[in-house]
Amino acid sequence: VDQILFLGDYLTDCACPEKTMMYLYALRESYPCFFVRGNREEYLLQMQAGELPKRRCSSAGSVLYTYERITGKDLDFFNKMPIARQVTFQDLPPVAICHGSPFATREHMYPGTESLSKAFSVLKTDVVIAGHNHHRSYALENGKEYFNPDSVAAIPGTPGFARYGWLTGENGKWRFSFRSAAFDNKAAADEIRQSGLQDYANVYAKAVQKSLLTGKNFVFDTAVLAHKLAMKAGETIIPLQLPEIYWEAAAQQLNL
Repeated sequence: VDQILFLGDYLTDCACPEKTMMYLYALRESYPCFFVRGNREEYLLQMQAGELPKRRCSSAGSVLYTYERITGKDLDFFNKMPIARQVTFQDLPPVAICHGSPFATREHMYPGTESLSKAFSVLKTDVVIAGHNHHRSYALENGKEYFNPDSVAAIPGTPGFARYGWLTGENGKWRFSFRSAAFDNKAAADEIRQSGLQDYANVYAKAVQKSLLTGKNFVFDTAVLAHKLAMKAGETIIPLQLPEIYWEAAAQQLNL
């Protein structure tokens, strides 16, 4: 490993964020590291600024749990991260990295989307690497490449395997590969209960646990269903402030 590219969303889904921060800082001391901010870090900064209510609930309880366990140093670290950046390498093409898209952390950018075509047209690099949508993907459009290595946390796919990407420089070009590493997903799910995260985040925490244990993205499915139920009931949707009744109804339908 020569360098590590981090694509955002480091915290809030799983337990013990202080340990995660310890590992990030340790890696930064051992390797050249490049970080961008994800939407989960933006939620934490919004909570710090008083823009997000501090409530134990399925919508934002995991953010509160995390916020109470990290430090001002951590928040400053997130605040200084860009949402996109260019990384240069000796004798290899530069690479643009972002979480959602170069324009917004929550924007979904994947093959066939207008956002990816826009990114290709705006960026000065021929390679874009992104995350956010938890879906391994690769695209080549007009000589420009897009690579999404997936997520190392609560991911869809084979349970007990974290996914990441590997870039190898050969003859002045990049070669991309998808990789996986085994981890103790049962211990990670148990830690959510034992750490108190479930007491903060209720249905959301249960969805993360089931995602870890099954490899199916119950986090996404539960959130989407809860929002659909709220919209059907005529609710005004405010980000991260969905009434708990709709989360509970979604959990019941999905057998969380």
